[in-house]
Amino acid sequence: MLTSGSRLILAMVEAYVKENNGYFAYCDTDALFVNPELVGKIQAFFNPLNPYTNPVEMFKVENNEDGKPLHNVWFYGISAKRYCLYSIEDNKIDILKHSSHGLGGLIGISEDEIKNIWKDILDHHYNRLSKEAIESKYSNKFVMGKLALTSPFVLQRFRRTNKDKRLKPFNFVIVGIRYRLDPSTKEPIIPIMAYTKNTDIVPFSPFTDYKTGKEYKDNTKYYWKPFSEFLFSYIDHNDGKYDGDIGELRRKQIVIGDIEHIGKESNNLEESEVIGVSDNDYVIYDNKTEQKIADVIKNMTTRDARCIGLSKRHLFRLKKKIKDGKRIVLKRKMLKKLMKQIN
Repeated sequence: MLTSGSRLILAMVEAYVKENNGYFAYCDTDALFVNPELVGKIQAFFNPLNPYTNPVEMFKVENNEDGKPLHNVWFYGISAKRYCLYSIEDNKIDILKHSSHGLGGLIGISEDEIKNIWKDILDHHYNRLSKEAIESKYSNKFVMGKLALTSPFVLQRFRRTNKDKRLKPFNFVIVGIRYRLDPSTKEPIIPIMAYTKNTDIVPFSPFTDYKTGKEYKDNTKYYWKPFSEFLFSYIDHNDGKYDGDIGELRRKQIVIGDIEHIGKESNNLEESEVIGVSDNDYVIYDNKTEQKIADVIKNMTTRDARCIGLSKRHLFRLKKKIKDGKRIVLKRKMLKKLMKQIN
């Protein structure tokens, strides 16, 4: 209800802005960046929805990092959650507010450095900083993240190199991102190794491939992505929900063909942000397949259920949901087992 209510209010703000010939530069789950002339009108429009005795503005005007009101603000947006607010005075760019999305989780990148990265992005945009200058500036930096061993799957990757059991569940590891491909499998190699505070030695140390568990000991620097290349891909990461490239973009028009349900087991957002979601993390099935799965469960005996790892109690619960016309939600492993019976 809270999420739906927030989205409804944001949609109302968007409609109000369009009706009053305004514009908005950015929208997130709890904010909308609109032209200054409409700020007071929007606050007054939503004032009757205030549920408190004291006057409280539903939309608070954003201040800069020093708590001062923002004036003469420019917006630079790359995609969802990748943006900064800045001003230009005396030909000097001043970063007023910036997002850390996609950068904050990287090792060795402080908040001050992220602010400087945004300044470099803007200097590059205004042709004040060349691509070669950026490559030179970040030539000795590599992209690496910090990840907790919260999954047996990840810990298993170290079975060969972890014979002394030095790595334990919930220990931290350092992980790279997709950069080089395995020549035989054509799959991306994702470096992962035991955590160390001395990150300077990481690109030159032996590592394990996250996907295959294969060890790499020679020419290891070759497999870690340079930060300069990461930065250019960060800048070029367009928002897939809009048409256009520069200026005011237009929402893509969506035509719904068929509905597909995804049984997703990879719920660790932190892990999928760093490593990505692989084909093994989810199963896609359409409405017809869902009905076939329901038919299999309806006709399943407790003995058949035990054979595929489904408890008697869970089986009866699923049968009741099907009888009541409710959706059944299953984990990836169970979905695959049931889909094998269909096929």
